[in-house]
Amino acid sequence: MTTPVARDHSEHIAAFLKEIADRSCAKNLTGVAIGVIFDGQEYRAVSGWADVPSKRPVSDATVFEVGSLSKLFTSLLLAKAVTKGEIRLDDPLQPALGDLVTLPTDGRSGITYRSLANHRSSLPRLPDDLIATADMENPYVHYDQAMLYACLNRMKPLAPIGSSSTYSNFGVGLLGHVLGKLAGCDFRKALYERVLVPLGMLDTSAEATSEQAPRLATAHSKKDRPTRHWDFTEVTVAAGGVRSSLSDMLKFLRANVSPEMSALSEELRLMREPSDLPHHEGRKPERLSWLSWVLPLGYVVVLALFELYLHGTKWLTRGGLDGLLFFSLMLLPTLVAACYGGRIPSIVTLALMTLLTWSLWGAGASTFVVLVWGACLVYIFSGWKRNWAKFLQMLHGDGRLAWQSSEIGAHPVIWHNGMVGGSASYLGIVEPLGVGVVVLTNTARSVDPLGVKILAELVRIKEADRPAP
Repeated sequence: MTTPVARDHSEHIAAFLKEIADRSCAKNLTGVAIGVIFDGQEYRAVSGWADVPSKRPVSDATVFEVGSLSKLFTSLLLAKAVTKGEIRLDDPLQPALGDLVTLPTDGRSGITYRSLANHRSSLPRLPDDLIATADMENPYVHYDQAMLYACLNRMKPLAPIGSSSTYSNFGVGLLGHVLGKLAGCDFRKALYERVLVPLGMLDTSAEATSEQAPRLATAHSKKDRPTRHWDFTEVTVAAGGVRSSLSDMLKFLRANVSPEMSALSEELRLMREPSDLPHHEGRKPERLSWLSWVLPLGYVVVLALFELYLHGTKWLTRGGLDGLLFFSLMLLPTLVAACYGGRIPSIVTLALMTLLTWSLWGAGASTFVVLVWGACLVYIFSGWKRNWAKFLQMLHGDGRLAWQSSEIGAHPVIWHNGMVGGSASYLGIVEPLGVGVVVLTNTARSVDPLGVKILAELVRIKEADRPAP
């Protein structure tokens, strides 16, 4: 047996990234920087303007607001506190805050470090008084410790902690504030000393530095429409206040693609571990059972209304109410079976529906249209339970610290994204294949599709290189 020789894809990947970068800036981004790690090698592509009036182009050293990618850094700082033995993930947060603030509870258990990092603390997305008091062009700049503590002290009891996932900037900001306290300083200093320095990310900061200022990309609410950068206080910065360059974010990406080679290998591993909250915290199973009946029953009702639309009241006299009831009862098990198992092929479902309808009303042309329409819906609903569960998992996460999870084909992906008033970001890794991408832009437009498209191409290349069995 001959050993397959890996092909060199360097030129293809470089050209592919450059094409995506240039096309994105020609269409809807002011500037973009893309970094990829593939087979241990780094690829970079930049395009557009860091600042349009001065004609300053985007470069590897351009500094971007990374938005909610900050949450990855916050969770890494949390993991560092755990490996140092200062706390455990399921410890309650209250002792670290002392008597100045009383955290809300669900009546049975309190907010834990883990529940803040994986958005299962039941805290809302934002404090209830933030929007009402904010300048929406820079919404976090005013929200200080006194306001945070006052908000927490007046909060009502929470929904059961762990019962659902609510993406919470409020919660991650609180987590960062407490992690600073544990380190004996504030969040910014703790992040720098415990995370950024070990990773060699000296061009990354949680504050606007004088050294970075000349290289900071101008923020844009839309392509070529400048807006203000967002500023964060000590109690909000952990949720979205990190600024970094492509060169530094590639260091972060490499550490996550190959954590065993990183100075923070144990912490990076801890971040990736899926976990459920303890049962005593009230986590409920996903609410799928009622949908198992509502969707099929709803479909039968819609189908009946469609028949009424086509045939009017004559349809009822053809089969009568008894016929309608018989039809519904016969069709319902077929749909439920398709929904529950996703094992009934669409052609079988179509045949069953055709047979039932033929026996009750005959099969005219209009009825055939109904049958085809119904078969398409059943085909979509087939296997919906698995797809719905996957969607919930993607939305809620699987208990990892900050990371979200999804799939490209059969390959698991961990990822996070970010957006502030004038910037957006995406970072994703296909763990088993050892490939990853980071995308930064100075336009408030999601770059998730770009990141996913790039990952999909990297996966395609890997699969094409796989030797035939």
